[in-house]
Amino acid sequence: MNLTKNRRTSDPRFRPRRGYAPAAFTLVEVMLALSMFTASLIGLSQLLSAGRQHVQRSDGLTNAQLLCDSKMNELVAGVEPITSTPWTPITHAPEWSYAVQLTPTEWKYLVSLEVQVAATNAVSGVRNSTQGGSRDERKPFVLVRWVDANRLEELSQSNQMEPDQTAPH
Repeated sequence: MNLTKNRRTSDPRFRPRRGYAPAAFTLVEVMLALSMFTASLIGLSQLLSAGRQHVQRSDGLTNAQLLCDSKMNELVAGVEPITSTPWTPITHAPEWSYAVQLTPTEWKYLVSLEVQVAATNAVSGVRNSTQGGSRDERKPFVLVRWVDANRLEELSQSNQMEPDQTAPH
């Protein structure tokens, strides 16, 4: 075995072939790769933008559901009088408004109590561009509960009492 010879020059597998260019990318290949990379980045940015809009929309819907349920529970518990109310800002969340509508049902002892909650800018019909407004923000969230008409009368009478006149326990 000859230790002085370089293996790369003696072995024909390691010798460069004639007419063979060294391994490198051409300008066309580099431009094609860059354009494919740019197109994929544009697609990913569009997906991220759509995802952000869906998160904002679902966050708004969740807030509307919680506020609507809270307002419905306040009305049924007798904290606030059950009367038809036009759009009114919610005290602890002024960016949201609610409306209450009482409608009779086909059964004489039941009344339909409908509570609607929507963003305040949606109620006025003004679109807030800073929050990325969409058509879905204009739709109010609605909860409907059927209430016993007799209970409704009791609640309205108890709400009409003076503060120092409390109902007997």
